[in-house]
Formats: sequence, C-alpha cells, structure tokens
Amino acid sequence: MDHKNLNRGLRPTGRVMMLIMLTLFLILFAITGVSFAMIAHTGSVRDQDLFDIALYYQLGERTVQSRRGTITDRNGVVIATQHPSYTLFANMHPEWGRVGVVEDIEYTANRLSEVIDLTPGQIVDLLSRPYWNIEFGFAGRHLSFTEYNQIREMALPGIDFIEELTRFNPPGEFAAHTIGYTMFGETDEIIGAMGLERYFDNELTGTDGRFQFQRDRFGFRQPGQEPIYIEELSDGYDIRLTIDSTIQVFLETAMNEVVEQVEPDGIVAIVMNASTGEILAAGSRPTFNPNDRNPESYANPIIYPFEPGSTLKIFTYAAAINEGTYQGDQTFRSGLRELPGNTLVHDHPLIYRGEMTFDNGFFVSANTATIDLLRHSVTPPQFLDYLRLFGFGEITGLPLHGEHAGSVPNFNYSVVDAFMSGFGQAVEVTPIQQIQAMTAFINDGEVIRPQLVAEIYDPNTGTIVHQFEREVIGDPITAETAEQMRELMVGVVESDIGTGREHYVLDVSSGGKTGTAEIPDPEGSGYLDDIHIYSYIGFAPAEDPEIIMFVAIENPTTDFRNGHPYAGQIYCFVMNHTLNYLGLTQGQASTEEVIHPQFESERTQTTPSVVNLSTDEAVAMVEELGLTPVVIGDNANVFRQEPMPGVLIAVGDKVFIQTDMEDHIPDFTGWTRMQITQYAILLELDWEINGHGLGVSQTIRAGRVVKQGDSLIVTLE
Repeated sequence: MDHKNLNRGLRPTGRVMMLIMLTLFLILFAITGVSFAMIAHTGSVRDQDLFDIALYYQLGERTVQSRRGTITDRNGVVIATQHPSYTLFANMHPEWGRVGVVEDIEYTANRLSEVIDLTPGQIVDLLSRPYWNIEFGFAGRHLSFTEYNQIREMALPGIDFIEELTRFNPPGEFAAHTIGYTMFGETDEIIGAMGLERYFDNELTGTDGRFQFQRDRFGFRQPGQEPIYIEELSDGYDIRLTIDSTIQVFLETAMNEVVEQVEPDGIVAIVMNASTGEILAAGSRPTFNPNDRNPESYANPIIYPFEPGSTLKIFTYAAAINEGTYQGDQTFRSGLRELPGNTLVHDHPLIYRGEMTFDNGFFVSANTATIDLLRHSVTPPQFLDYLRLFGFGEITGLPLHGEHAGSVPNFNYSVVDAFMSGFGQAVEVTPIQQIQAMTAFINDGEVIRPQLVAEIYDPNTGTIVHQFEREVIGDPITAETAEQMRELMVGVVESDIGTGREHYVLDVSSGGKTGTAEIPDPEGSGYLDDIHIYSYIGFAPAEDPEIIMFVAIENPTTDFRNGHPYAGQIYCFVMNHTLNYLGLTQGQASTEEVIHPQFESERTQTTPSVVNLSTDEAVAMVEELGLTPVVIGDNANVFRQEPMPGVLIAVGDKVFIQTDMEDHIPDFTGWTRMQITQYAILLELDWEINGHGLGVSQTIRAGRVVKQGDSLIVTLE
C-alpha cells in the first residue's frame, strides 16, 4: 500500500481531526492508567473503599439468638424455659427462598386467614406489594407450634417460617404470680414482665451472638465456609428455686378443690422450711397461665398487705411474755372493753362471757385479753416496737417487684389504733411478713429471712454466681419466750376450747393460730359486715418444728359466716402430705397413708427408686406399690425415672421408667397435663399442651416411634 499517496489523499482538516482524536485518546488512556494505578495502590475510588464494597456483597451477617435462662424448682424440674415460636412470611420471587413462590394470592389469603388474625382482603393487599419477601405484621409473628403446624399442613407454595425462641412454662398455672411471665419488647426481645421473670430479667437475659459468612449472589450462605463470630454468644443465667414442685402440686390441688366447692374471692398460701427460710410452695387464687400472658391481677397476694385479725395476737402475747410480766394463769373477764373516743371492742359472740385465764384467752382468741395485756403487761408503744423488731412495717426483700411494707400504727397519732393492732386491726401486714415473723418461735427467738432462690448458675462458665444462705435478720425475743409461745400455739390445736381444734388438727402434733379478719369499708369508716378473710398460721411437728404454713381464704360462698373449714381443708391436706413426703411423720403418726376427709380419692404412696434396676424388676416394684408403670423405650435396664424416688403421689398414678431416648408414643387420652409434661421432658420432645382437663387428642398417632426433638401437640378437655 502506498502510504505517501494515502497521506497526500487526506485533506488538511482530516489530518488535524485525526491528530486531535489521537491526542484525546492518549490523554484518556493516561487518566485511566493513573486511575487504575491509584485504585490498585489505595483500594478506593471516590472515597469509597472497594474492599468494603466487596465485603458488603460477599459477606452476610446474622444474629444468633441467645437462650434466656431456665427456671427450675429445687430438684431441677423445669418451671420456665425456652420454646420455639414462628414468624410467617411469603416468598414472591422465584430466585429467592426455599419453598417456591406464592402462586395463587387469593387462595393463599383465604387459607392463611383461617389461622392468623387478618382478613383475606388484608392479606391480598400485603401479598400484592412489590417485594421479594413479605411478612404479616404482628398477626404473623410469634405463632405457636399449633398455628405453625396448621399452616404447614396447608402446603401453600411460597409460605415459610422463621423459627425463633419464646418463653414457655411447662406446668402452666403453677405458682404463677411468683414465677411471673414474659412479653416481647419493641425489638422482639423477651422481657420479664412480672414476678421472678421481671426481678431477675438482667440475669436471665443473655447476649445475642453475631457472625459473618460468605454468600452467593442470592444472599444464601456458601456451603463449606466457616462463620466468623464478631460478637460471641452468651446465654442467660439459670435459676434454681427453693420451691419443691411436689409440695407445690399439693398446694395447687388443695386450692383448686376449695375453689370448686365455695368459689372464694381469693386464696393465698405459703409453705416454708421453718429453720432455713426456704419457701417450698406459694400459691394464690385467682391465678393465670403464664403461657397466655393474661394475668387478671398484677398484685401477688403473698406480698400484698391486709389487716390480719387474730393471727397477730401471737405477737401481743410474745411481747408480754418477753417483758416478764405475763402470767398465764391470771384471770380476766371476757366480753367488752371501751377504748378512748367511746370505741367499743367486743369478743366473738361464741366466746364465754366471764372469768378465764389469759392462756385460755389465747386458745379461744379473745380480743379483750389482748386489750388487758396492752394495759397491764406491755405498753402499746412497747408492743409497736416489738412488731417492728419482728419485721412488720418493712419489706422482707423477697425478689418480687411491688412488695409492700405494710404499716404499723403510730401511738402518738392514734392510741385507739395502737390498742386495736394488738388483735390485728388498724395494722397492715403481708402473708410473707407473717410467716417470716413466725420463724422466731421456731428458731429460739431468731427471725429468718424468707428465700425463693437456691442458686443462680452461669452456664457459660459453669460456675455458681449466687448460693442460698440462711440469713438471720433479728432476735426480738428470747429462746424461753419462743418455747412458751410454741406451747400456747399447740394449745390452740390440742386444747378442748382451742379455735384450731375443729379444723386444723394434723396427723402429728402441731401448733398455730387462727385469724378472722374484717375488711375496711372502702367507701367510708368502719368495716364491711359480710366479708371476712379466714386465715391460719401453723407449724409442725410440734416437738421439732420443720414446716410453717400460712393460708388465708377470702369470702367463701358458704351458707354460714365461717370459712375456717375450707382454710383448714387446704392447710391439713398440704401439711399432712408435705410432712409425709419429707419423712417427718415417722414415729409420730399412723403408718397408714394420710387421708384427709375431703380427699379420700387421693390415697398416696411414695415412689420407689428403680434406676439401675432391670426393666422387669422396676415394673414389678412399681406395681407392688399400687402405682402404674409407664416404660419408655425397649432396653433392658432403667437409667432414669419420673417422679424421682421418695415423691408422694396418688395410688394408681403413673411412674415413668425410662430405658431409652426413643419410644413408641402412648395414647395420651385421659392423661393429665403433668403426666404428659413428665413424659415429654424425659424424651426431650418439642411439645405443647393446649386446653385444660385430660388428654383427648394428639398430633402424633399412638404407637409411632418418637425421639429427642420431635414435635408433639396434645389437646386437653
């Protein structure tokens, strides 16, 4: 080719244009080269780090939810733990998700509306939005396993779930006001809202972990890649309580029976170890199921004040005895006393009018006896000081929010109130204060603080961060005074004229004091005529007291104005069974099973120890005691049982004998909530129990093999 001719063929304008284009190209090339060199050197462009941008698209980040601490009873029986809940979402993009895409919006909306609280139209509006993933707001969050299972069985294309953790209380209505419940916070975290759950919320709450992972262009985690933790997971502390589930079941059973019989406005009861202050059971009615999170009342009756009535006479007599001025055989005349301001104090109409000893005045609960003691044996200001030394007027420090201190009258403000407080009016105390003060008479004058928590355990380090210790908070009386008061309280039960003789006699020698409290009129002065609180505080065995119990029942619907038979029914059933369960009736009571007249069907037997026996030996031993063996698994030897050895249960009740972690699931028809829970805990199933009563249906057909982690729903009626 003739280049000279080609150059001669170009016009001058063309040559100039070509020169300009070549120059621009060289400049652009130079700029691009410099830019690439700078990017290679600095790793950034336009103040944006390319490495960070690459990480943003290549690395995903997820949160690992921490476990809220478990609450158990003193023997390790689970009371509150984690449980799965589910958030519903719909996938609307074919390249996203694992369950396909929603195909028929209207059909999907109609089916979902059968389970979640949205109309079909509302769901159609949500599914019509231009998003890849669609959630359903509050209606689709925190679904139960039952709701999850209902939707899953619909097999709707594009519908899936995110599994989360929520709080679950296997026993249901079990010391509910004390255990409390949880709720979801603004960012869906679990928050303690009541009771121990609220008080120990910081300890129970863990710290969520966060990790990064490599992902593909659709955002899914690349297989075979190890996650990189940027925040370590830390689970919440576990809390072991002083409560004993067996004793708590005794209490729940007795309260339920009385509620069915006389429908009282309220019941409150506490069972405590007299020497250590450990609360073994605490309950109240009305109650609620923490799993439903719908308490009728936030007030826990064991820490709520009321005018106690005659149970406070214990402390009036104790003050006089401790001052050295009490003479039990000295007489007084019962009937009527006049206080300043023309205030008249009457004894109960059934109390003998005339001369009687002060000891007998305590046995029959004469108000006039306490008036005379405050006039001649101990001054009202001294008595009020004693009340404070016993702990009245101050909170006990129980780990429950909202505990009331109650109130002790001020003598300088009202002389009448000071006198009336001697027989339990014009003074406000809580049940937990009364049972705390009662410990002085069992422990040679020392007051022992009540305890609900045995230990707090850190599962992350395997260490105990808190251990229960017996705590003495005062010594208002001498050991001699304590002994004399125990003798007087035994007389309330064993004396022919004692107010406790008819309704509060145990199968062992015991002592205590009755109380019939009037309720102040909320609309004026004075007291209501037709509403009373019937209470009793007692201890047993009398010779070496181990257990203190307080029980109160408000306004039972009876044909006569006396609720003591029903308070006594609760007290006797719970105390007799508790003493038997703890082995405190040996040598003091009949060897026959404890039978209370109101609970003749509740014949009891103590569970044997069958762990490490052969299955055949274990079955024979359980059947010999009149109990029903339920064998879990097909192996030849027993490695676990429920209930534990030494637990008092009704004759004919089930004893679970576990030989394996797999089992052919039984038919739960006729089973109780507790029996189903015991079975599920032993096999470590993911279970849910709905309704009240006895088992009527289950999601896993009887006879199918189940193992750890399998999901089960049982319905009760």
